[in-house]
Amino acid sequence: LTRIQPRPYQWESFVMACMVTSSTSNNPSNSILYLPTGAGKTLVGALMCAAYKRLNPDRMVLFLTDRVPLVFQQARYVEEQTGLACLAVAGDVQLDLPVHELLRYDVLACTVQLWINLLLKGRGEGLLHNFSCVIIDEVHHATRSHPFVVFMESFWHPFRAQTGWAPRILGLTASPASGNPLEMKIQLERLEQLIDGRVCTPLLYRQELAEATNRPDLKFITVPPFTAQQTAFMDEKMAQLRRVLGEALAVQVPANVSFQ
Repeated sequence: LTRIQPRPYQWESFVMACMVTSSTSNNPSNSILYLPTGAGKTLVGALMCAAYKRLNPDRMVLFLTDRVPLVFQQARYVEEQTGLACLAVAGDVQLDLPVHELLRYDVLACTVQLWINLLLKGRGEGLLHNFSCVIIDEVHHATRSHPFVVFMESFWHPFRAQTGWAPRILGLTASPASGNPLEMKIQLERLEQLIDGRVCTPLLYRQELAEATNRPDLKFITVPPFTAQQTAFMDEKMAQLRRVLGEALAVQVPANVSFQ
């Protein structure tokens, strides 16, 4: 499915994302894939693009990000890995193309805000019929009034309620929650409710995942306060810096600028 041979934990992640079921039934569920930074989440997304295109040749895959640079980065990566034809869109003009022109592509990558703009134009609902899967990159940003939240609450959920069907959702994240255990539990529950899915992460190959992930060895050092001699030295250096900056910029650097 991809040019690079996925690692065992990436295959497991892909299979879990495809096979995860609802917590209340055996029906297929949307999924939120958690993999640490550097573990290759986007390759799993590329596997999902290739698989859903193969299973649904007449439909596209939608790859949503919340930043324009990621649109081109992810589209280029998916195209390189899968050979699928990817259209990266950073402005409304390209999506004014007729649907049959868009369907010449296999994957459409754009910002989620662009889809909200399509909603305002009344085109989003018609286009969604043509997608089999939606991949949401950095899905942990889906809080409060973020465009990801607007997309799900004002677009995906109403679409499914009206039609009885909606494209499968795969959310990708390296940090699904933060804070103390209770706060993390609440955040995860809200995210699962919004996506109408479940968080998944490799279990069988978690050791391989740990070995493949670069984690810095953190050491915390307590630095004592400056001595009087050190303070005098820093004051002298700051005065020199102010003079140099003042001469270079032809401005007076405030005297209250300090390292302390």
